[in-house]
Amino acid sequence: MIKNLIIRPERPGDYKNTELMTMRSFWNKYFPGCTEHNMLRVIRASADYLSEISRVAELDGKIVGAVFYTKAWIVSENGVRHEVAMLAPLAVEPTLEGNDIGGALLRESIKLAKHAGIAGIILCGEPGYYPKFGFKLMQDFGITDGDGKSYDAYLCYPLSEEFTTYKGYFEESPDFEKIEDEAAIENISKEFPAYRKVKVMDGFMQIFKEHLGVVESVEGDVFNVRYWELVIPCRLADGFDESIAGKPVEGSDVQFAWNHKVAGESRITKVIKNLLEPKISIRKLEEMASNGHVALNVMQYDGWLLRFSNGYTGRANSVSILYNQDVDDALNEKVEFCEQQYKKQGLPCIFKVTEENRVFSDFLALRGYEVVTPSYIMVLDDLSLAADETSAPRKNCGDIQFWNNPEEWLPSYFKIHEITDSSDQKTFREMLGKVLVDTIYCSLSSKGKVAACASAAIEDGYMLLQNVIVSKEFRGRGLGENICRAIIARAGENGAHHAYLQVVQTNDVALNLYKKLGFHKSYSYWYMKK
Repeated sequence: MIKNLIIRPERPGDYKNTELMTMRSFWNKYFPGCTEHNMLRVIRASADYLSEISRVAELDGKIVGAVFYTKAWIVSENGVRHEVAMLAPLAVEPTLEGNDIGGALLRESIKLAKHAGIAGIILCGEPGYYPKFGFKLMQDFGITDGDGKSYDAYLCYPLSEEFTTYKGYFEESPDFEKIEDEAAIENISKEFPAYRKVKVMDGFMQIFKEHLGVVESVEGDVFNVRYWELVIPCRLADGFDESIAGKPVEGSDVQFAWNHKVAGESRITKVIKNLLEPKISIRKLEEMASNGHVALNVMQYDGWLLRFSNGYTGRANSVSILYNQDVDDALNEKVEFCEQQYKKQGLPCIFKVTEENRVFSDFLALRGYEVVTPSYIMVLDDLSLAADETSAPRKNCGDIQFWNNPEEWLPSYFKIHEITDSSDQKTFREMLGKVLVDTIYCSLSSKGKVAACASAAIEDGYMLLQNVIVSKEFRGRGLGENICRAIIARAGENGAHHAYLQVVQTNDVALNLYKKLGFHKSYSYWYMKK
């Protein structure tokens, strides 16, 4: 058990923190999201609330656990109602699981219930957890639900001999009908961070013995899994079946068994698909990225796109392998054709290769091409993740201005980016003028100076975040975060529901910022150049 853990009654000043902790504890456990944070408000307002035995756990001034009780009844065949206590919910801060916080709450509250003269406790909960603390099956005591059914999740804790005489069905507080009020849940949820919802299967799901996480990085046979604020090193479980959904990669949603006691002994049991999120293809994202970052001239050649823009940016001056990824006898001829075209333009021949093109990448390596600028495509699945109240733009951290016309935005961008060459300025101006999808241009001023710039291109509900830059004079003050949150929020108002971006793998500052905003790695790409 954790030292310095305090078990005490909840105080009004704890309410919001207890609700947030409870929300985190149950998020995506039974279904996408949860209702338990609303349950607490319903319980506190109920005449059936048993506050005298309900308790919270405090650690270093923070609420890290809670157990709540309400009145309930065992109703006999002849209608006699015997009062008992119902336990719901028991919540523990997810990043502190495995430290017996739930056990401490149970032991203390059971002792209080017995002292208060309560006959017994009932609950509907995890059958693999509560029996360790003395809970038994209700069916062994002749107790069922209102339909006369019994399940392993229906458990009880007799506190007196009298409880053993109660037979019939259990009845919870009628106020519990308010818990799943959709309007109430929607309203209360606005007060808390907008966490990502995950749906693993159709219908009811119960994920308690294992956990849901996202693979953040891979180091050999170690998969570093993001679970809330923690990164947990995992390996594949014995018998892991790659044929079902493949081997985990960066950005994979996974189900894993967390070994709280032994570091490095946690195991990924399966790769999962979040049924709430449409899986957009790499090709589709690449197409949209090309439409948002337009080249001055494009030549189509047997399914390849040769992009030319006077050498300004690698994206707009490289060959994209989008539609014909076949590795055949004609490859040498096709590569030579591309080399000749770029030579005519006085440009090096560069190929943009995604992780779908690994075979082609190997082919280019044999021709003397080397990998340069390995990068990621990162995706934000829900724009609200970048706008939750705990991560809101910092106050007094610059004034945001949006521009409809890139011509009004460009002078600031050129100045911050230190683009002084008139030909580069002309090329970029013409590139922006060729963008046909919806665009947003944003600048941030501080102390009377333009300190940051960013832009976005929106297509099919996907926002491409790009051209994010902060003036050297103003770096390290949170302005990059502020301008990103601002332009993401504006894109949401303009119909976007997802966002994506391109970032160099070695740009740790940008990577940390985008992860903070809620972006995760979707796939890798790189350029190949002689």
